[in-house]
Amino acid sequence: MARTEISVRKTRWKGRPGYRLTNDDVELTALPGGGAIAELRCKCRSEQWSPNLLWEAPWATMDPGKFQPRHERQYGTPFVGKFLASFTGHVVCLDCFGGPSQDEIACGLTLHGEACVARWNVTPSPGGVTMQVRLPSAGLDLRREVRLLRGESVIYVSETVINRKPVDHLLHWVQHVTLGPPFLASSECSIAAPGKQGKTWPHGYEGKSLLADDHGFRWPMAPKEGGGSVDLSRPFSEEGKGFVAAILFDTAREWAFVAVLN
Repeated sequence: MARTEISVRKTRWKGRPGYRLTNDDVELTALPGGGAIAELRCKCRSEQWSPNLLWEAPWATMDPGKFQPRHERQYGTPFVGKFLASFTGHVVCLDCFGGPSQDEIACGLTLHGEACVARWNVTPSPGGVTMQVRLPSAGLDLRREVRLLRGESVIYVSETVINRKPVDHLLHWVQHVTLGPPFLASSECSIAAPGKQGKTWPHGYEGKSLLADDHGFRWPMAPKEGGGSVDLSRPFSEEGKGFVAAILFDTAREWAFVAVLN
């Protein structure tokens, strides 16, 4: 069967402007607002597109530039609300992951840094798109290239960060990818990764933590709150429990990965 050409076209995702990339096997939707990858689908055996493999925010989202004081009641104060109002699927957190300091909040900075609440410039390119954003407070430029190839169910993503300041810049550069139902089912989901040692989050999980606070462990068995251990390769072992943990991958490997199987 002849392979069709790769399609790159403007679209709208739940009312937000975006770009949809499609070949015969996979498609994704990228949004200029926050640089989000909002949608990722693959072709099923029935030749129909699968449900979105990425988590979709259950609330109505908006581009970050549309966040106004009147939205605080629904999404929260600006340093959190501006992020939550636009977040869905996958975003990149740069130059910080987590909450800003009080001084940074006073300067208008938000949860997870500037990149995920900025407007990106998106330019179609052969087989994909180039996405660029400037972070004025951090003094950084971020360039992302997303492309598809004919006959492959793979999405190639390359990112480059340029420091415009004349001094070294300590930063966080985190891929905040969120998977969810219907792709993930709590009774069946498993995770594979070349993990080595790990560390649990020291600040609990809003009173519902699966893991003991601030403990080291060897992947995948982590210390459980209240005693015992739990296999993190089966992350939904207890309903109503959540956790945050850091995993150091095997540095002897040339490539690292996280594989999620449902």
